[in-house]
Amino acid sequence: MGTEGVSPLVESYDLDLDVNFDDAVVMGKVTIRSSDPAELSELDAEDLTILDVSSGGDPVSFRQDREKKVVKVPDAGSSRDGLTIRYEKRVSDKTSTGFYKSKYGREYFLATDFEPDRAKTFFPCKDDPALKAVFNLRVVADSDLLVISNSEVARTEDLPNSKRATVFETTPRMSTYLFFFGVGRYVEDSSTTENGTSVIVAHRPQMKGKTAFTLGICKDVLRESEEYFRTPYPLKKLHLVALTELPGAMENWGAITSYEGILVDESSSAVDQRSAAIIAAHEIQHQWFGDLVTMRWWDDVWLNESFADFMSYKVMDRLRPKWDLWSDFAIAQTFASMGEDISTWTHPIHIDIESPSAVHDAFDQISYGKGASVIRMIESYIGEGPFRDGISEYIRTFSYGNARGEDLWSSLAKASNQPVSHIMSTWVNRPGFPLVSVSLKDGKLVFDQKRFVLKKKSGSEEGPWPIPLNFRANGVETRRLFDTRSMEFDLEGGELADVKVNSGQTGYYCVKYDAALYDRIAASFEKMSNLDRAGVINDIYQLLKANEVSAEEYLRFVRLCRELKDYPTLLAVSTQLRLLDAIADSSKALVETSKEHLHAQLRRLSTSHREGEPETDKVLRGRDAMSLVMTDADFAVKLAPTFERYHSLPAEMKGPVGAAYARTGGAAAYDVLARMLGEAGDELARDDLYLALSSFDDPNLVLKSVELCAAGPFRSDIFFALGYSSRNPRARRLVWDWLKSNTTRLWELMGSPLQAVYVYRGVVPLLAVEDEEGARSFFARSKLPMGERSVAQLLELVSVNAGLRRTMSSVPG
Repeated sequence: MGTEGVSPLVESYDLDLDVNFDDAVVMGKVTIRSSDPAELSELDAEDLTILDVSSGGDPVSFRQDREKKVVKVPDAGSSRDGLTIRYEKRVSDKTSTGFYKSKYGREYFLATDFEPDRAKTFFPCKDDPALKAVFNLRVVADSDLLVISNSEVARTEDLPNSKRATVFETTPRMSTYLFFFGVGRYVEDSSTTENGTSVIVAHRPQMKGKTAFTLGICKDVLRESEEYFRTPYPLKKLHLVALTELPGAMENWGAITSYEGILVDESSSAVDQRSAAIIAAHEIQHQWFGDLVTMRWWDDVWLNESFADFMSYKVMDRLRPKWDLWSDFAIAQTFASMGEDISTWTHPIHIDIESPSAVHDAFDQISYGKGASVIRMIESYIGEGPFRDGISEYIRTFSYGNARGEDLWSSLAKASNQPVSHIMSTWVNRPGFPLVSVSLKDGKLVFDQKRFVLKKKSGSEEGPWPIPLNFRANGVETRRLFDTRSMEFDLEGGELADVKVNSGQTGYYCVKYDAALYDRIAASFEKMSNLDRAGVINDIYQLLKANEVSAEEYLRFVRLCRELKDYPTLLAVSTQLRLLDAIADSSKALVETSKEHLHAQLRRLSTSHREGEPETDKVLRGRDAMSLVMTDADFAVKLAPTFERYHSLPAEMKGPVGAAYARTGGAAAYDVLARMLGEAGDELARDDLYLALSSFDDPNLVLKSVELCAAGPFRSDIFFALGYSSRNPRARRLVWDWLKSNTTRLWELMGSPLQAVYVYRGVVPLLAVEDEEGARSFFARSKLPMGERSVAQLLELVSVNAGLRRTMSSVPG
């Protein structure tokens, strides 16, 4: 066992819990032991009622400071037997963090979600990721309830009054935020890996029979991860607890929680299967990277998340190569991150976190997607073998302890003999990313770099990035560390037949070619590799947002994609057109180009499954059909009659067909869809219906749908309803007005103001595209827990979309 970074202060927490499930009350007792008892003189405690404190059976004086969220024990330094604290915890219906209710109908499951510092809302503790300890847990609850924690059950004991005591095995040393406790009327399905690890899916009884796919994925990912990290999974079992109303997932050690949509089967859409697999893989990577080795402080939380993101695609690509997941990674992680990172108000991957309450600003596309993309760039630069060697050594060195980003860079540098620390310190600590400009002059390729940003701030120009540059010229691949402002490359014979910079799209930078080179790229576009084509179209799209290329140039390259068959390019174009059609619906040139592209693709894909078709075609079919329903009323009319066989449709076509039915059916369709929503048995079924209910031509019906979801039985309803409604240009203004008028209500619906912030980040840049001033006024007076930078970045994204709307509308139709 490694010892680097192990805290010597906190040794153990012994928790004894008595659960009154019906009243959602826990009577708790915790005994805390430390190698330095004086450290226990002040403990974190919030939303708890402290009853008494003792040591060795003797009472100890204490004072609970609710304002500072601590309990003070002045004489803790003399308490060699540790401190025992008895307390009461009542669960509020209004929270979705800490210890909360995951509701389904009139039932609920009580569960914990402690990241970053919510453990203190469940038991008094030293709530700091660097203060690792072992946990011993005993729970008394009704005998018909399932009780889950991080480790395996050691023993149970039946008690009077239909109660049962459950004692769990001692956990490994771990941080408080990774502790998990769950109790409720859930059931379990399980399987066992070749190495003897029990893999268990816990779920509400209504989801029985829907766990085989997820169980299989978890087992496969565990096996691949153990092999890759060269370190066995440290626990005897791995739970995946499927919860309603949870918008994401959490990597509690040995007891992952996730939203219920992770439970898919072979009949589910290709998109839902991919999403479920990537979520499961991401959280399983955390079992090593984050749980076994934990950051010392929250400023390195990005490293946990970005590494888990990167590795989830890496592992799943090995398991499902036909899914072409690196294409998904390029669009969902790299390209999406660039779309935010181009902002003047973006932040570095690594940001200073002074208190845990500020860590939520780090949970964004930059920390996840950009961080993962930069890690992929480093792996490509040093090679897969040295990268894996460095990761394995890092895990061996810091197991059961804490580490910093610099520790990982050192391990990678040692394994590869490359300047990893120099490269990563720049990429991690500097905001934004570079634009590499390429031109042909006097038989040479000339490269220039500068920060790619929407609007320059005043101040001196930053130095160049150390860019791991790879490019192909005349069919020859070249790799250079481009760490100067400019660089020249001599072409053999002074002639250039073809060129592609950032070949393979492993680098996190955009490329701008001069006009003559764009013409050459257009001429050879069909001969490029799939990811290279996707990279070209992404770079032009980002340049369009910054007014670095014209709308006509962008549309020229979109037209070149019309008859293509490759997945990454078409996925990139589909993603771009989906947003542009939502914000620039007044542009005749855009609408016609979009319709022509979508019709051409659906002629190739059809709206029905084809024997032997690639899995990736299923993804594209659903996306393109949905986009065409929203942009072409005639297509919606043709597709709507298939709603009669809605329940037998291929999974990826249910959303588009429901949307077509809504667009053509009006109020009568609303009644049918609302009834179906009430009857839907799981979150994925509801998801397709949210899509339909957000698609009406009549904005009042869309608003009625938003209200329906706001009053629904699941918190997540409103999350998805607003997300889909924001993409309906016909409902944009009414939904924007609703959002501005329902701030407090949205906080309550989401169970947390911070969850509401995530909603605003996702929908405001679309809803406020015609109301920039209204958006500025709204955030000036709102009390959302967002910092100045976060608000400024969001408002700039509104401005970017408004600018795109104006730019696209200026193109002659």
